[in-house]
Amino acid sequence: MDSGKAGSVISKITPPTIGEVWEGIAFSQVLTPTLVDLDDGTYTYKWSLNAGLTTLKISSTTAANPTLSAESPVVGLAYLNLIVTDSSGRSVAMAEQEIGVGESA
Repeated sequence: MDSGKAGSVISKITPPTIGEVWEGIAFSQVLTPTLVDLDDGTYTYKWSLNAGLTTLKISSTTAANPTLSAESPVVGLAYLNLIVTDSSGRSVAMAEQEIGVGESA
């Protein structure tokens, strides 16, 4: 009976709440991706961001709530990507969320 293995939820990764500021970047909208456990073992969570012409850096790639910093003022949309790898380095789950970015006062 393997029905309990694949498809079970690892956890809900919770990015900052709406209006919370990360290193001067205010996120006006953040969705919470649900990751699916495809295998047994230890998992590593890695975040990446695609913000078009603006570079956002992530100082912690394994935390559920990474710290971000911006090289230039940010306004517009960005994409928050979360990649989960197992102990052998295989990618087992990935979620992409579009987030609204606005300048903090």
